[in-house]
Amino acid sequence: YSQLQQSFGNNVADHRTNSLNFHAQDDFKISPKFTLSCGLRYEYLRYPSLDPKAPLKDSRTARSDPHDVAPRMGFAWQPDDRTVVRGGFGIFYDTINLRLLSQVIRQNGSNVLLYTIAPTDAGAPLFPDVLGSPAGTLSKPSVTTFAPDFKAMRMQQANLQAERAVGRD
Repeated sequence: YSQLQQSFGNNVADHRTNSLNFHAQDDFKISPKFTLSCGLRYEYLRYPSLDPKAPLKDSRTARSDPHDVAPRMGFAWQPDDRTVVRGGFGIFYDTINLRLLSQVIRQNGSNVLLYTIAPTDAGAPLFPDVLGSPAGTLSKPSVTTFAPDFKAMRMQQANLQAERAVGRD
């Protein structure tokens, strides 16, 4: 083998996240042929408390960001009876993959100890054997954590389209 990965510990991540979302929108008929839509979305995903006794400080919390405000704007314009032009712009926030959160909870340095060992490491088992216990290894376990300043991805999206009737019906 080229490397062996083996986990020891409680591989369960029981957690709950709370999501609070609001969206408000209004349409303004500027003229019979032009409509403007304005909206505002608020998103707050509160992450659970993590293990306060985790060995690494960064494994003890997941930063929830209560400042994700996302404006949206769109329009529809009809320059003639057979053409419509539509466009829009908005800011959007991604959510953290809950599988990643689950991994942070499990692999915090105490719940699940994940060891990666090369066959040339001292004490490495011969294939197809596995490690008998984590105490017999010389390598340190892998830990998964969030950086203290980690934020969900923010993106801007815009579109513009024109629609033209080519036939009568």
